[in-house]
Amino acid sequence: MKQIILLMAVLGLISTTNAQQWNPNGNNTTSGAIITLNPSNQGASSSLSWHNNTARIRIGGSGNGAENGFLIQGVGEKKLFEVNDGFARIFNPSNREANFTMSWFNNVARLRIGGSGEGAINGFEIHSVGEKKLMKLTHSGNLAIYGKIESKEVKVSLTPTADFVFEEDYELPSLDFIEKYIKKKKHLPEIASAKEMEKNGVNVGEFQIKLLQKIEELTLYTIEQEKEISELKSLNKKFLELQSRLEKLESEK
Repeated sequence: MKQIILLMAVLGLISTTNAQQWNPNGNNTTSGAIITLNPSNQGASSSLSWHNNTARIRIGGSGNGAENGFLIQGVGEKKLFEVNDGFARIFNPSNREANFTMSWFNNVARLRIGGSGEGAINGFEIHSVGEKKLMKLTHSGNLAIYGKIESKEVKVSLTPTADFVFEEDYELPSLDFIEKYIKKKKHLPEIASAKEMEKNGVNVGEFQIKLLQKIEELTLYTIEQEKEISELKSLNKKFLELQSRLEKLESEK
């Protein structure tokens, strides 16, 4: 009880004094600010203060410790949170060797999961209210979005393309084979069925190449059909010429 009364008295004294000094170890308290001096360098300090109606934590001064940032620790010297020039780091409660860092690197702002051990290679997730999962980015660079994506442009970089269809040694399936396959399978050859897509999803890059392959095959079918149509037209023209001659001969008898 005596400790509580003493604490209340100290707080009351701080709040009513404009420039009250408290200096057992080089520390002092003023109205609106608590300043702690570095025991190894009195020129460096850390402060809890108000500035333009905003509460702030500041490391200042000069010399040893003035530019080392600050570290928040828990019981047993456990690292909780670290801030330094250009980065802020949060430590994994289950493994202090793993951390999540917000920083600047080569003039680019970045988020980084680093360190070692448990949690260091698990990537990170973004959640909304009620722990609803919105996004996950894995250590291998895979990104999962648990919702719709809207974009003005999407570029997929994937090789090879489907130009192998136009190679001389490419075996173009016959239309008879395609017809029989469709009747039996209810989908095109080399294209996953609707059930497979629903179960496993669709790799957009690979699927686009497969679709391009089918378009290129369709182009070759069309070219072949155009050749056949041209040949039939030529035969039909010859047939009409022969028919005209026969009719002329018949009329001359």
